[in-house]
Amino acid sequence: MNPALVKIPRLSNSDDFVASVPEQERSPAVAERVFSEATGVPATTITKNIWATPALPEVVAGWLERYEPDLVFFKLNGFWVTYESVPVKLIRRLKFIGKPLGRAGLAATPMMADYRGFQFIQRAALKTIGGESHFTPEEVVLRVSECIRRVLAKESVVLSVCGPLWQLAVYTSGARTRAAVGFAQVDGEIRQLCDRLGVGYLPLVEVPGAVAQLEDYLPDRIHLKPHMYRIIGEAEGRAMADTWLAAGQPPSGDRRLTRAEGPSDAVAKSDRPPRR
Repeated sequence: MNPALVKIPRLSNSDDFVASVPEQERSPAVAERVFSEATGVPATTITKNIWATPALPEVVAGWLERYEPDLVFFKLNGFWVTYESVPVKLIRRLKFIGKPLGRAGLAATPMMADYRGFQFIQRAALKTIGGESHFTPEEVVLRVSECIRRVLAKESVVLSVCGPLWQLAVYTSGARTRAAVGFAQVDGEIRQLCDRLGVGYLPLVEVPGAVAQLEDYLPDRIHLKPHMYRIIGEAEGRAMADTWLAAGQPPSGDRRLTRAEGPSDAVAKSDRPPRR
């Protein structure tokens, strides 16, 4: 028989699926190892790429029923409110012509983001047309708060929340100002909510070495190099272990889960996050 396993759905973002980073060097694997070393309990992680749509609380509720977890790790995504996108603005503002142009732009961005020429055009478009973030801070706070409450309704489940990281890929001074305000609002309000509810919250921006510099990014200036995922994963693993031990929860069950299921699993087509 397998040893008892702590089952951990990890609700995070595309940083956990960067193909150029070996799986064992990504944050989910690092965090799992650190958690098990700190608690003495074997763990298995299933990683999900979440997007802050209105459907997210229901999606999370479905995963709770499906996986019957012992611990849920919920990671906020700074990209939701800091990254301003020209295609997103076109879709919202120009109706008929804006939707096809915007969707084409969203589809092209992940494929072209590594190229300096594309980044130059992107900066120019932001300065002339302007962009909008994928979600407002208010939308993110509302939907994440509901997700937290859905998890806490399962009294046997331990919840560990991780704060967002700042994104480098913000190109105009106005966008930086708006991003800073939105970032602070999401980080601050969710941190306060967790404090009120007695939920462990990891302020990732306060972890030494976790805030990346230019040289720590891949060419797309959004995703990080492997050494950064090690720093972040170690901090996340310690936070999960602290939350687990503070809750006094014993390990339960011996059913293994598949590591890192695809980001689209159990997410409706309309709610799949675009690649970053």
